[in-house]
Amino acid sequence: MDSQLRSYILLRDEGCAARFVNSAFDARRWPMLQGLPSPGVCRNEFGSPIPATGYVGFTIDHINNDLQVRADHPDRLWTLCAFHHGLARTAGEQWATKSEVRAAAALYAVAANEAARLANFPPADSAWWAA
Repeated sequence: MDSQLRSYILLRDEGCAARFVNSAFDARRWPMLQGLPSPGVCRNEFGSPIPATGYVGFTIDHINNDLQVRADHPDRLWTLCAFHHGLARTAGEQWATKSEVRAAAALYAVAANEAARLANFPPADSAWWAA
């Protein structure tokens, strides 16, 4: 993944996007993330609780349902903490790979990018916008 694209996604989400799930504060901005299974608290790769915001210690997750296709495009990426990306196990399934979470994540990424475009962040001439 292009380092410029990675930086953009981290800055766009400002931390783990799971923090917006079922948030009364964020319900109007991110309605597609309401009513999903509770993600729980953000944690690092060792299982210790961490703040849900920031730019260090988070990973970029590909939203694609087809694991054979990994589209490096802003509309197919979101930021998650280690716990929500792979360590969270509920009934043997990772939170981020649940079908309803994936569907909502795809809508979130498109909406987050539209908000970024309206704010002219990053500049529209970035090469990967055209991808």
